[in-house]
Amino acid sequence: MEENPTEALAQDLEQWIWSLPATKLLEREADLLARARSAEVEVAAVLAELADETLALAFQKGLLRRLVFQEWLVQRYERDLTRWFWEWTGDRELARDLTQEIYLKLLGPRAVWTYNPERLFLPWLRAVARNLLMEHFRRDRPVGALPAEGLLSRAPGPLEQAAARECEQRFDAELNRLPAEQARVLRLAVCGATANELAAALGVPKPRVYQLLFKARRAVETAFHQKPPPPLSPGSPTLQHSSPAKRWPLP
Repeated sequence: MEENPTEALAQDLEQWIWSLPATKLLEREADLLARARSAEVEVAAVLAELADETLALAFQKGLLRRLVFQEWLVQRYERDLTRWFWEWTGDRELARDLTQEIYLKLLGPRAVWTYNPERLFLPWLRAVARNLLMEHFRRDRPVGALPAEGLLSRAPGPLEQAAARECEQRFDAELNRLPAEQARVLRLAVCGATANELAAALGVPKPRVYQLLFKARRAVETAFHQKPPPPLSPGSPTLQHSSPAKRWPLP
């Protein structure tokens, strides 16, 4: 079977990002662009094949920063960040503003460099989002109006509980359709395993863990989007928040 040129270039780029120092990586940028033109593939499509952690390291090393940032955070997480802020604030415009504030915060002089790409990216992004929301509450509300027990204290209602059960069943079904290695890494990650633990369990380098996890998540997300959940009962509303994105982009 002929190798997909986008995937082949992505594999080479991933190896460069993890193995080369920043100066050497930047020297490969012209080669990357030339190979993409020769293969008639978009550089953005190549970046879309890379895991979050790989893109974070590429950004830190200065490789194609604008395109990398667009794929790493805007394409992948803008919708979920905005939705999460909206759920907590009840204000669509404010949710968009907070999402943009996250981007500005991450592009500040230190923020992105406090993230260690040797660790899983999503827990770090969750913490940044929670901290920003708490800053908003402290800045714009009286102290007594803050959530009493933090951002994770809300109890789900009956509809949310039903949606969660439906999501669990569909998630398990889709997991069973994945290649064995992808299914294992995603199952362990959902259970809270760290990148080091995943690498040890699978006997592979961490960049390989990140790529397996990225491909598994994308496959499950695609399956969920293609097959919307059924209504709870005739005449009842369709289950909400049943996308697997509810599991990992944000709490």
